[in-house]
Amino acid sequence: MQVHFVDLKTQYQELREEIHAALEEVMAGASFVLGDAVAHFEREFAEYCGAAHCVGVASGADALHLALRALGLTGPVIMASRRSALDLAEDAARSYREIILLTDWDRKGDEMARTIEQHLWSVGSRPDGEIRSRIKKLVRKEIKDVESLHRYMERMRYLYGP
Repeated sequence: MQVHFVDLKTQYQELREEIHAALEEVMAGASFVLGDAVAHFEREFAEYCGAAHCVGVASGADALHLALRALGLTGPVIMASRRSALDLAEDAARSYREIILLTDWDRKGDEMARTIEQHLWSVGSRPDGEIRSRIKKLVRKEIKDVESLHRYMERMRYLYGP
């Protein structure tokens, strides 16, 4: 006997007409990026979440960039996903002498930060791991990833003022 945690086939059958109508509308209007359907989704999702706004993005990388910009970080961001620590360190060191290193604050993020920091030092850059350490202590167990920083900061502003 199979136990289905999520029965997508049944859910699809129940919503089939609605899904196809929505797809037809988007395809007919060729509004794949931005457009009315995206604006409608953003409004509805913000309302569902109880948020003032929602911004649809193409990927987790885009979400990370927006979160860092919302925190006021204006410099370039080099993404680590699907790259070795050495490759990342060499790429960063070619362009930047001083580097703020932000990785998630879980065990995997800690390991990644240590490895990248070692490689950055070995190629002559000056990584700043202190900012990451301070943020990690500040957020403790409330958040575990960089993408959640902005939401955390907004909650702190709401609770304690600007």
